[in-house]
Amino acid sequence: MVNGDVETVDELPAAGRTFSQRVAERGERLEELEARLEVLAQHTDASTKAEKITAILMFAQNKANERGKVAVTPAEIRGCTGVSRRYAYDLVEAVAAGVDGVQVRESKQVRTGNGSEHKQKTLLIDCEGVRELNDAVDSYTTSNGGDGEV
Repeated sequence: MVNGDVETVDELPAAGRTFSQRVAERGERLEELEARLEVLAQHTDASTKAEKITAILMFAQNKANERGKVAVTPAEIRGCTGVSRRYAYDLVEAVAAGVDGVQVRESKQVRTGNGSEHKQKTLLIDCEGVRELNDAVDSYTTSNGGDGEV
């Protein structure tokens, strides 16, 4: 069998069949990951304000895992939307004003055991309060005529 041609998987020894099955499983997993990557790429290339807000809320939901509330910094907003530093701060205000379950934590100095620490302005997103992500984004975009502008 080593020197002959193999026509079907059934002609392979058990190890060959196991290897073939693993290759097929990895191929399916690769397809799933490529599909997820495509969705993420669409969010990072967000062009309208509503798409940027959707990307921020999706980022928060992914970051939250099992926690109910998550903080999203302007730097993280820049990373998930591709906007400038200044516009990231504008989006902090826009998301807090336009989506229920989101508030702004203003920047402040906090005393620690070793001195003080600067906490930057951050979005606090209650992922359970924003339960239905699509509903939150839809209500944001449709309340303004669907154009996504505040």
